[in-house]
Amino acid sequence: MAVAGVGYCAVYPVLVLLGAGGWVWGEPHRLTSFEYMLYAIYGTLGVFLIRGARNPIRYRTLIDYTIVSNLLHATAMLYFAVTDHREHEHLSVTGDVVGTYAAALILLAGHPAVGIARFRRRRSSDAQ
Repeated sequence: MAVAGVGYCAVYPVLVLLGAGGWVWGEPHRLTSFEYMLYAIYGTLGVFLIRGARNPIRYRTLIDYTIVSNLLHATAMLYFAVTDHREHEHLSVTGDVVGTYAAALILLAGHPAVGIARFRRRRSSDAQ
């Protein structure tokens, strides 16, 4: 959670502000007002993920929301990047489509339910 939170608070804004390839939509006609709204939303989400990392079970619904919203957002970006030849750069390994899917996977890997399931499997195999 903390890794994803730092990504939302620090890495995402830096990549967009620097105009990193695959992170800015609509070049050369950037919608900076839209970008600032995304900074606000993702920065806030990042702060709450960092805070929630101390007690992931308590923040489970935030993790669930973030995973699902990232998957939906990444899929929407994937569609537009595939259908608009000017936006193909977003499909690169260092682009925001892959980055957004990666954030969801990072959160899924550290999800409290995944950890509990691993613990239960380990405990049941130790009991046998």
